[in-house]
Amino acid sequence: DFESSLGENEVPSQLAALQLYRGEFLEGLFLDDCSDFEFWLLTEREHFRRQIIGLLESLIGHHLRGGDYERAQDLTVRLLALQPEMEAVHRQMMWLLAKNGRLQAALTQYKIYCRFLEDELDVGPSPETTALFKAIQQGRWEQVGPLFLSQDTPLPNMKNPYRGLHTFTEQDAPFFFGREATTERLRVTV
Repeated sequence: DFESSLGENEVPSQLAALQLYRGEFLEGLFLDDCSDFEFWLLTEREHFRRQIIGLLESLIGHHLRGGDYERAQDLTVRLLALQPEMEAVHRQMMWLLAKNGRLQAALTQYKIYCRFLEDELDVGPSPETTALFKAIQQGRWEQVGPLFLSQDTPLPNMKNPYRGLHTFTEQDAPFFFGREATTERLRVTV
């Protein structure tokens, strides 16, 4: 089962757990006038979502260390689907695309993320992401990577009813460094 496979630190068990994850827990199920059930369901969904995100990060790191960049890229696509707001994941995807010989796709990934930031938060990418974009343009991207997603970096993943926003706390401050004005607008809005 999914959770018992997650408990093992061996890659085959982790891959088995990944195969078992098919999407959001009880996707599409809603009960009218049942707030306790809705709360429980949201909690369980978030629990499984966090587990699969941690699993994907672990497997991506394993494949990066082993030099299997194609597999790391495939897993990063899945992680991006779960966390489209995470800039580090977009940087990782850019680096992997470049490493796998898809330089134009890496540059396009940057533009996709810039559009996402503009549409959802009305901000631009961090200097690190722009620097990677420029390095790819100039053919210097190999000097940057490979990029590992840190397990100790807090990830803001709680769903929020506001379009494109996710709850954030003081732990999320590193993701908003240099964006004080935008952060204040978000704080006031939420």
